[in-house]
Amino acid sequence: MNLTYYPLAPFEIKQNRCTVIQCANPRSYTDLINGLRDLSDKVVLTDAEHNRVEISKGICWIGDCFQSPEISKVFQTGIEKKIVKNVGSERLSQFIQIDQQLKSLVMDELLTYDLPLTVDAEFSLSKLLKTTTISFVSDLKTQPYDIIETVLKCASDLDERGILVLTNVHQYLSVSQFQELVRLIETLDLYTLLIEFSELKSDDYFANCQYYYIDQDFVDWRAE
Repeated sequence: MNLTYYPLAPFEIKQNRCTVIQCANPRSYTDLINGLRDLSDKVVLTDAEHNRVEISKGICWIGDCFQSPEISKVFQTGIEKKIVKNVGSERLSQFIQIDQQLKSLVMDELLTYDLPLTVDAEFSLSKLLKTTTISFVSDLKTQPYDIIETVLKCASDLDERGILVLTNVHQYLSVSQFQELVRLIETLDLYTLLIEFSELKSDDYFANCQYYYIDQDFVDWRAE
């Protein structure tokens, strides 16, 4: 995948490699974030054959994992679809029984209202799952590395094909933690892009990454 932010040359995003775009210029930082969130037309995505890819289809926006309490909602639909696809016959029977019990209770309550109301009797596991809230365990919310690791593993498990975009990762991780994260990314078959802001170029911290640095004068420096 290629990301173009005019007038700079395209940034290549490779699978199984951590790609970092670090900005010293606040304008370039906000332009990239707004473009990747599909809030502006500053960013263009293309595939390996140079065909344009819609931002909404090519980007899986995560943002700042540590500051996003509802980050697990990004994956809720994917997790629900995986449950529907993989559920065994015994567990499916249990879901059906629970669904019938729930609808019976609701119908009993409706009958007390003396109104022409009914409940749809058709079973839908997808609809039933939407009555639950799937989230990461609370212990993760205080450990930046753990929640970032879980986000990556969850995306991999759900076979995410878009570019996973995270921000501010370097603010939370030590050099050793970050390099451990880089090694993890090399095993997950993901397209992973980190957008960072700093006035200081950080070649050493981002070692073993595909590292791009946009300085205050809007010049980009590239280390492959």
